[in-house]
Amino acid sequence: EKSVTLAILTAKQDKQYLPQALAALKSQDGELLKAGLLAVETFGGEKEVPALLEQAFSGNDKGLATQILSRKGGKEIDAALVAALKAEKDNGRYEALADILSRRWNTSIRPILLEKAKQADYPNRLRLLQIAEGISGKDNVGEFVDVWEAIADRGQKDNAEQIISRLCGGDSAPVTAKRTAANESAMWSLLARVGDDKSLADIRKAVFEEKPGTDKFAAVFNALRNYPDGRVADDLFKVAQSGDFPENDRVNALRSFIRVISLPNDRIRIPINDKQQVEKLAKAFDLAARVDEKRYVIERVGQIRTVESLTFVLKHFDDAELQDRVIRSVLDLAHHTDLRRRDKEAFTAALDKVLATTKHQDLLERAKRYKDNF
Repeated sequence: EKSVTLAILTAKQDKQYLPQALAALKSQDGELLKAGLLAVETFGGEKEVPALLEQAFSGNDKGLATQILSRKGGKEIDAALVAALKAEKDNGRYEALADILSRRWNTSIRPILLEKAKQADYPNRLRLLQIAEGISGKDNVGEFVDVWEAIADRGQKDNAEQIISRLCGGDSAPVTAKRTAANESAMWSLLARVGDDKSLADIRKAVFEEKPGTDKFAAVFNALRNYPDGRVADDLFKVAQSGDFPENDRVNALRSFIRVISLPNDRIRIPINDKQQVEKLAKAFDLAARVDEKRYVIERVGQIRTVESLTFVLKHFDDAELQDRVIRSVLDLAHHTDLRRRDKEAFTAALDKVLATTKHQDLLERAKRYKDNF
């Protein structure tokens, strides 16, 4: 009843009921609390920001309190939230406040967040970059690079590179502008992530000019290996088959080649069709000296939806070291009904072979299901 009454009073837009609304924020009754929050949204101003923040931080309806703070208009509200951000000492609450201000498109907090993220003792620099991304653009890339340099954890650094790449929008110039003699080695991976023609040309040139075994070679080679699309495929294959590079580098180059040459059409960024992808992977299989890379080829071929893929993997069905992977790739291909029906005879024969060979119950069930549903 109290929640209904409060909702009615809120609809009347009468600020004299603000005290009742604030009192409702302390209620354990979910409906009354919700009515109180909505009433504070209607009646309240900057003075009520602390009460709403407490609800957003530790109340029983954090989500609604956060939504209200994110959408409630007024420069005074912005000012109160920015002041609270500057005064906040708890990192978790600081990030929650920053997220609210980011949702309000308050760009004034960007330099505050990025400066905070550079502090030596800040534990989660990546989170602040994630919050700041939505209120930033290409002109701010340099500040993001400064924070990226301070991140030690490789996983967080990788995520930070993705953020910077999105802000760059395919233009490596803002990143190149931050390159120095001190950070050059680390910069290669970031330039590879941005992936424009200029960064690609620099990486490609350096890989074949630098001496294997040096720190700079390791940096540019890792950039080549981790490049996001198929434009580096020929370079990787060249390294993989060249005696000028140590065995470990050749193996790593081959694995990266297998990855990029089998990317989906919307990500590979080179003119190549499914049949040609399988042909390239067959060359990688022939070059592979270890069973691990051969299995990897068969796994990736199993993701390319073409009858040529089925033909290729079946060639290796009787190889004991590869058979389990071959069977799984056959089933991965057979999973696609349109492909299965396109060449019913070939897939029926392949599934019969799987049913006669595998002892794994889950694989047997999959093969039977596909065969029964042409």
